[in-house]
Amino acid sequence: VDDTLIEAFNAKDTFIGEMSIILSRPRTATVKARSNCTVVRYDGRDVRALIKDYPDVAELVFKSLAQRLDKANHKIAELTEEKNKSLWED
Repeated sequence: VDDTLIEAFNAKDTFIGEMSIILSRPRTATVKARSNCTVVRYDGRDVRALIKDYPDVAELVFKSLAQRLDKANHKIAELTEEKNKSLWED
């Protein structure tokens, strides 16, 4: 919405937008590249066919999602701890 950087992706073979395909929902973010990169665009049907033909792709997508979820969980715990500390200090 306001060009706030939420996540920086700098790894090869990074998936972006997979949640919208899996959940059949519109994307919730926009991606902007800071340098030249190669992007491959798939729609939902393409991804389902790709996973059917190459099951290892599903494992890569699931691993990517699990890593992001783990990172988000750690951030939530960190923010909760900070909030709780500030409540006790007041």
